Amino acid sequence: MSLALVLVRADGKSQEVALAKPAYTAGRATDCGLRLGGEALSRHHCEFTIEDAALHVRDLGSSNGTFVNRQRTTGKVRLNAGDLVSLGDHVFLVRINGKPEFIDAEESFDEGFVKPGVAAPAAAAPAAKPQAPKPAPAQPKQAQAAPAQAKQPQPAQANPAQAKPKPLVDPDGSSAADFDFFDEDDLKKQPKL
Repeated sequence: MSLALVLVRADGKSQEVALAKPAYTAGRATDCGLRLGGEALSRHHCEFTIEDAALHVRDLGSSNGTFVNRQRTTGKVRLNAGDLVSLGDHVFLVRINGKPEFIDAEESFDEGFVKPGVAAPAAAAPAAKPQAPKPAPAQPKQAQAAPAQAKQPQPAQANPAQAKPKPLVDPDGSSAADFDFFDEDDLKKQPKL
């Protein structure tokens, strides 16, 4: 069984992380296996664990929470292929045995991102009693616009800029931060420890 997290970004870029160890802590601290930047992320934000051939996530008491499919987690949550995990300003898509095969990083980010400090959307309330639809006002045919076509996810290999990311693997397991997603801007924005 292959388990991976795909970091998806609002700009449409993605980066895949192959998971081989039984546990990874995600956060800002230097001892985290998944080291991420951003003020909205706790030093030890959440933990991904592999147990009984399944991937789980557990929030570690972070200030802004860990969300799975836009729902705040409590306790350990089992993850499925295609689930979106939001922590701080970051969104990971869960990939299990290569599924989902195709990822639209920008769309996945938009679907999974929960703005830090804002409550996740509540579950939809039961629908009110259905009412008969009101007729649309008459318009001349030439004034009607053609319906917009839904954006279809593209195969990762279709565009070289969106090529399937090469999985990051730490073959000897020796580094403290197995996967470091910091860049220069992240380092400048970090709160003092």
